[in-house]
Amino acid sequence: MSSSINNTLEVFSSGQLLSSLLTDVESSESASIDDLLSQLSPRETVQKLEQARLLIEENLQNLVYRDFDELLDETSKVEILESHLTVIHGKIEALMETLEKLRSRLTEPYNRVAHRIALLNRLHATCDLLRRIVRFMHLSRRLNQTDFKGADQSTINREVIKAAQFVHELNSLISQDDSLLKIDIIKSDLIHLGDKQNDILEIANTCFTNGFSKQDSSQVGVALHVYYFFNILDEKVDLFLQNKEQNIITTARDVFDMSSYNQARSTGPGSAVVPMTLAQSANFKTKLWNNIENLMEQIFIAFSQAEMLFKILKKKRDPLNQSSLLESTSKPNGLIEFITRINNFLSQTMTKANASSNIIKEVLEGEYPKILRLFTEVWKRLSRDDKDINLESMMRSVLHPFESAYLSRSLSLLFDAVNIIFMDTKESLTSSSNSLTNVREVSLPTKEDIDSLVKTLSAEMNVANLDPELSQAVAKNIGKSVQMFLVKCEKLICVEGDATQVIGPATKSQQCNATIVHRLELFKQQMEHLLSNYSLIINTIDPLMNSAQDSIEAIILTIHNEDFSNSVNGPPQCSLYMRELQGFITRVYSDYFSLFPDTPVVRNRILKVAVRTIDLFLRHATLIRPLTQNVKMRLAVDFAQLEEALSTFHQLIDDLGKHYRILRAFKLLLFHEPSSIVKSQAVGNLIPYSIVIQFLISTHGPPEMKSAHENRGWSITRYSAWIDEHSDEEQRLMLFKETLESYVMEIRRKQVTKSFPEVYTIILDILQKALVKS
Repeated sequence: MSSSINNTLEVFSSGQLLSSLLTDVESSESASIDDLLSQLSPRETVQKLEQARLLIEENLQNLVYRDFDELLDETSKVEILESHLTVIHGKIEALMETLEKLRSRLTEPYNRVAHRIALLNRLHATCDLLRRIVRFMHLSRRLNQTDFKGADQSTINREVIKAAQFVHELNSLISQDDSLLKIDIIKSDLIHLGDKQNDILEIANTCFTNGFSKQDSSQVGVALHVYYFFNILDEKVDLFLQNKEQNIITTARDVFDMSSYNQARSTGPGSAVVPMTLAQSANFKTKLWNNIENLMEQIFIAFSQAEMLFKILKKKRDPLNQSSLLESTSKPNGLIEFITRINNFLSQTMTKANASSNIIKEVLEGEYPKILRLFTEVWKRLSRDDKDINLESMMRSVLHPFESAYLSRSLSLLFDAVNIIFMDTKESLTSSSNSLTNVREVSLPTKEDIDSLVKTLSAEMNVANLDPELSQAVAKNIGKSVQMFLVKCEKLICVEGDATQVIGPATKSQQCNATIVHRLELFKQQMEHLLSNYSLIINTIDPLMNSAQDSIEAIILTIHNEDFSNSVNGPPQCSLYMRELQGFITRVYSDYFSLFPDTPVVRNRILKVAVRTIDLFLRHATLIRPLTQNVKMRLAVDFAQLEEALSTFHQLIDDLGKHYRILRAFKLLLFHEPSSIVKSQAVGNLIPYSIVIQFLISTHGPPEMKSAHENRGWSITRYSAWIDEHSDEEQRLMLFKETLESYVMEIRRKQVTKSFPEVYTIILDILQKALVKS
């Protein structure tokens, strides 16, 4: 059969037309079929093609005949395959029907579940909205129930913070879901919410203003909490500091602006400024000093209020996360930045004014100690507890240029005082027949010159005595002037031959040298006397001051003999002991203290008397038991009268600083409850813990809780002496700890009660807190 196929292929390949049918037309190098057909006639072409067809059919028949059995087998297999395919097709159709049934059975539950899920989501959203509505209506009802009219300040402080929290939560509910705005049932509440929010903000603003004016930290704390809940704390703090800063800037510019004064002295439009007379210059300086004092007072108030603000921000906390309000502000270092800005502005303004006006230059440089005293009073009165802020160093930096100018003037003045003594001394050369002779016209210092020089040195030292750093700098200038005086005296010493002769009478050179020695010895004695004057002044004044302090203590001790029973009827009046104390202070100041010159040394000794008076009054006023409401009212009057009595030392009130503020702060705590006292910013920061504990024992302590002196069996006099001997706060606190321990032992021994009163818990908390700090 293969030979037949080969023969067929040979037949095909023998002719060009048939062979072309066996090859690839595109790759064949022979002529194309179209070309071959064009060469042959149609008849020949048909014959050849017919011959080829018959040959192919013959070969196919031979192949079928030969492989007939195999072809039948393959055909049966195809039939089997078709039958299998038919079965599979049937099963596929059955499977599809099953899938359709399954899909229909699953789709319906799925749709039902999806529908119920959507329904549940809507129900959940509706329930959540209902909860918000219920919460909103509940908070709105509680907010509307708050009424601040006719309430006392403590109630207002408490209720305003609660109301602010309600408003904060209501606004949070609205911000979380604005669909609440579309609910008709709460539209009226939304209107009331805006009105109530304005009312609360108005009360907060009032508390903020009154708190600073009255130095009441509780009111300021209430306002800050409201601002925090209303999300305007940053804005309010910045606005407060900006207002203070702007007020100081405006005042400072007015103080150091010469244009207004020059305009007042001009004769008319376009005319020249008339030069100042001596009287006008003196009046201007007086006015300038008054304005500078007012400016420094304004700066002190601004610094103290800013300090108070940031202390409260640091102490007050968010009720939810317990973080301080200061942490929620954008400027935790706002106090330092505020003080720095004020100092920088003062420095620039004063430097500019100093360069533009001779009168201001004379005030700032020539009278530098006076302006230093004003600055010193500011940082001393503030009495900062914040170790991170060195207020003294910051404020001194403002004065450095003027201090340098003053020290330069002071040194020039001291040098002039020395030079004027030796200004008449001259040297010249005269010629003789064989040599040149040095002839000196010597003007030796007189006793009057020495006295004048020492007085000048003493005056400079006295002026600078108010400040240790200035005193040290002036002392260096005095040392330079003394050195200059000695050098000039050394130049006057005669060293010629006749100054050392011992044969004839004393020569002029020897007499000159002897006079110089006398003057130097006089100068030495006067300088030693000058240095010893300070200790002599103190030793002279102290006996009188100590006697005055003893008399004041004796008068204050009579507070324990005072009959407070008449406080029940009629308005409270000043106590008898206070009247006596007022009279004594007025008399001792006018009759004795006023005899001494107004110098820093004298002022400091009188200041000690005033401080001692405040300490003794607070110590014994808090020992009175029982300290009832009527007794407190009488004491409040006594506090006011003591302030009036201390006003006798009018020039020392500012120097009292912390002690005077303790007196005023304690007066505010007289009528507070223990729970309110312990929250006061003044406790611990200003008023010593020991005084507060003593006051709570006397005011609210049960009879079994003895006072500290009673617990040890001491008299009040001995107790007062013990307090004087133990100035350390920790030692005093340990005495009160012993008192509380004795009280606990007594209660347990008697088994009077199963629980301790609230005041005991409060005192114990204060004591533990104080001991940790100490």
